Amino acid sequence: MNADKQEATEQMARLLELAESQQELELSAIAGSDPALARTVATLLHHARPQTGRARPDQPGDMTGRRLGPWMLVRGIGSGGMGDVFLAERADRRFSGQAAIKMLRSGPGSETLLERFHSEGSILAQLDHPGIARLLDAGSSDEGWPYLVMEYVDGEPIDRFCERHQPGIDQRLQLFLQVCDAVQHAHRAFVIHRDLKPGNILVNRNGQVKLLDFGIAKLLERRGDLEQSSELALTPAYAAPEQVLGQATTATTDVHALGLLLHELLTDERAFGASGQRTSEVIQQIVHDLPPSPSQIATRQGNSGLARRLRGNLDAIVLKALAKQPDERYLSVEQLATDIRRHLSHLPVNARSAGIVYRAACLIRRQPLAILLTVLVAAAVLGSLTVVWQQARIASEERRLAEQRFNQVRELAGALIFEIHDSIEPLPGSMPARQTIVSRAIDYLQGLARDAVDDTGLLIEMAGAYDRVGTLQGHPARSNLGDLRGALDSYREALALRQSALQQVTAGSDLERKIKGDIAHSHDLKGDLLGWMGQADEARAQFLEAYQIRRELAAESPNDLSLIRAVAVSEFKLGEHARANGAPGQAREHFGRAVSAFRRLHHFDPDNARELETLAITLQALGDLEGRINPDQALVHFREGYDLAERRLELTPDSFAARRGHMISLSRIGSALDWLERHEQAIPVHEQVASLTRQLLDEDPDNRMVQRDMAVADNKLAASYQALGRTVPAAQSKSRAITQLRNLADGDSGNVQLNLELIRSLVEAAELALNASLADQARTFVAEALERLDDPDTAGSSNAPLLRLLATQLRTRIDSVE
Repeated sequence: MNADKQEATEQMARLLELAESQQELELSAIAGSDPALARTVATLLHHARPQTGRARPDQPGDMTGRRLGPWMLVRGIGSGGMGDVFLAERADRRFSGQAAIKMLRSGPGSETLLERFHSEGSILAQLDHPGIARLLDAGSSDEGWPYLVMEYVDGEPIDRFCERHQPGIDQRLQLFLQVCDAVQHAHRAFVIHRDLKPGNILVNRNGQVKLLDFGIAKLLERRGDLEQSSELALTPAYAAPEQVLGQATTATTDVHALGLLLHELLTDERAFGASGQRTSEVIQQIVHDLPPSPSQIATRQGNSGLARRLRGNLDAIVLKALAKQPDERYLSVEQLATDIRRHLSHLPVNARSAGIVYRAACLIRRQPLAILLTVLVAAAVLGSLTVVWQQARIASEERRLAEQRFNQVRELAGALIFEIHDSIEPLPGSMPARQTIVSRAIDYLQGLARDAVDDTGLLIEMAGAYDRVGTLQGHPARSNLGDLRGALDSYREALALRQSALQQVTAGSDLERKIKGDIAHSHDLKGDLLGWMGQADEARAQFLEAYQIRRELAAESPNDLSLIRAVAVSEFKLGEHARANGAPGQAREHFGRAVSAFRRLHHFDPDNARELETLAITLQALGDLEGRINPDQALVHFREGYDLAERRLELTPDSFAARRGHMISLSRIGSALDWLERHEQAIPVHEQVASLTRQLLDEDPDNRMVQRDMAVADNKLAASYQALGRTVPAAQSKSRAITQLRNLADGDSGNVQLNLELIRSLVEAAELALNASLADQARTFVAEALERLDDPDTAGSSNAPLLRLLATQLRTRIDSVE
């Protein structure tokens, strides 16, 4: 925990010893020198002050037997921070059954309570899930007291249920997964609960979990008092550090609360807030201290058998969920639940594998030889697959055991293929290791496929492996080997495998929906490559196919965040295609919808690096669209994109991709300054971009993506210099760009876009040379440009005719000079 938070909690503890009037004077004194610290201390004091001494709002009185619309109150069953809860029955006898009616208290501060109360009703109306108590009705009494009629849950809090029934660890984890499922449903509707605790989670007689009390939930499409953390009546022992510090709450706030719940379910003890502790002490623990791991609690309790069960996976899962920094926790409830399910299935969990990958990544950064070590380990494990599969066919009595061992080794191989590959992908110099890992994986998976043509899981794994090898071979937006045609073949193979897998699954199942989403991804990857290969119509057809699949999936689950994101990705790709092919109106519509969706996702999880990246890229695309027509607006988009990229870099400073994204966002600002004819300001920006790009290229000299970035940077510098009449530095920068682009284009003959970029640079270089009275040099550039335009694939591009016209006109001018 940083020094600012340490000082805030220390000041809070000091002020609690004073009378409230003196506390206000002390806060004013702190604010005089450090307003931010004073605000944080005030928030901590709000949560730490004793609650019992506050005036209790007016009570409605004895409500037993009262009628509220068609409902009759039977008896009181609870009391909460906003009101009282009554058991009710239908007074009109239209149907039998019971309900729970929550009635708001009146009294001081009732305006804030009323808004929160109405918010709870609006939130519950959006949620329809078996694990969430349903909203049945709402209204106001004759005296004006608002009330909500909710599903009555005949159950007990989850901690008491476990205490009374003493279920085993696996049974407790299954209960916890029910809670995760309910919370995940709320998150898909953009609702953060913010007060998850055992008292708000009941278990009924059938073992069904029911989530209650959305009174302080955060509905992310709204703004206002609900987002002012200092006003929240949260429970300190179940709060996250960001809540008690008055900072922004996101989905990871609920992840933290679920970590506290899981800790308590596994140990029968609270992680924080032991009996008798003062609130100020609890808050200091929440902000500064990690709780003992569940296995340590079990050891202290003298239960060595339980400690062994908890040590390892479950300890790691709980402690990851309870990380002090939100971006160090699971980024979603789904990720947390997935790790629990993997543990129950005796599979590796991400909470532990992240540590292994981190150590491997650190070793790779220190020693390039470690990459070779990683490859050898992966190859060794992959090689064992063949042996194990052969063992499975030796004899019938050994088949079951051999198949079990095969699946276990296959799982480990998958972890090496996917987790190790993905972990080293952002690292400079990792290309040879990635190529070896993925190509060996393809070899082994192809061999296995001959014996498992009906194995849906294996088909899905193979498709994922083909995606990775295709991206490595030639996806222009990722570090690649410059083999577009090979990449396209790999993507086609991945699509075919997914289509085969789709035929084997149950219609309407979750697995079918997943495979359909993967098929859409395959269409996108094919579309990307076809666009770079100059096949614009074919590329658009692929993007439209993906768009249609995602819209159909999203129509079935309109609040699913992953599908909202997927549709936005399709909008972005269709916008990019329209912009590149002369349809700015269509592009603006697609980009507008994409930005709206990505903003919504970013607002839901502001420090999610992926959402920062996608929103920044889409804003850059909007800026590119405005271009020279509206450069002021383009600069606005680019600066917002730069701020997002800078925040992403702050969160992941060692990420190669984040550093490159930051460089690109800065480059866009330089372009806008040129469009505004502020070339003197643009040049230092372009020079900084060139310097940052050289640093990336020095770290990974074989990275073709960054080689192209270097050419773009030099081309932009050349344009700025030329606009100011500085011919010599312009020619030098242009020469460097041409050299870089020539090497790239010649190494990837199928990449039409690269060839067009080189041709455009050659035409611009010819113009520079001619203006400097270097006719022979200009003629050489024009001749190469025209020769490259004769390439059949390039000649078919929509941009080729204009470039040919410019080159021909230049040749005529050169001839007239001589």
